[in-house]
Amino acid sequence: MEHAKWEENRAQHLTALKDKLKLKLKPEHVVAWNAFAQASQPSMHAKGADKQAMRGEFEKLTTPQRMDKMLAMSDRRRARMVERTQAVKTFYAQLNPQQQSVFDAEAMHTGHRGHGHPRG
Repeated sequence: MEHAKWEENRAQHLTALKDKLKLKLKPEHVVAWNAFAQASQPSMHAKGADKQAMRGEFEKLTTPQRMDKMLAMSDRRRARMVERTQAVKTFYAQLNPQQQSVFDAEAMHTGHRGHGHPRG
């Protein structure tokens, strides 16, 4: 899916989530909602030529160097996940129990297809 279309779908999803939570953002919610929305945006993965360049780079490395590079990429993904988790926890703590139930149900329908996350 092209990036602009993906961004449009993401914006629609966040708007729908806000509506389902019946969330009228109070000043104390704005910071947490903005942090959640920003952290929920996945980083763009390498595409096409970028992947080819990365493969070419990997081919020039020794096996230990490739392993170090893969470990560094894994560390960056984990750091991003920690950031997302903290943003979700901060936002979630500001919701009332009914909103938390809605959020819990909606969270089961998000994620990236093909990456082991349920999708509705």
